[in-house]
Amino acid sequence: MLSPVYWDIRIYRMIMFLLYGGGYASRYSSIFNYIKEKNPKNVLELCFGDVLLARFCQENSIQWLGVDRNTSFINYAKKKGFNVLQRDLTLPQHLPDSDLVVISGALYHFNDCIDQLFETILKSSDAILISEHVINFNTTKGQG
Repeated sequence: MLSPVYWDIRIYRMIMFLLYGGGYASRYSSIFNYIKEKNPKNVLELCFGDVLLARFCQENSIQWLGVDRNTSFINYAKKKGFNVLQRDLTLPQHLPDSDLVVISGALYHFNDCIDQLFETILKSSDAILISEHVINFNTTKGQG
């Protein structure tokens, strides 16, 4: 069963805004900069949740495909006109080939199957961008 955080995109955004101390959208700036530098033709985003990266790709003529298992997020992205696949990434499967796979703030979902996840990713692309936060409201001074 999904946590209430994932029931609706508005709830998700509010929680992420709080977790990132108001810097939810800015957490993507390093991802955007990396993509601008590498200039991939297509990006596969795993556990996309929101469509911030999808919008960036659209604005920069980069093909984006999002993969998530959450029906609410899938439906939201579809309504916005983005291409998505509904998949449970804890199960072995094939993903479409891509120039770059992005996973941001979601690795904790795969503690029990991280090896399988990376095996799946590496069959899809040679390039992986992992963005995990190291500082949030739980971080105390001196940690991070």
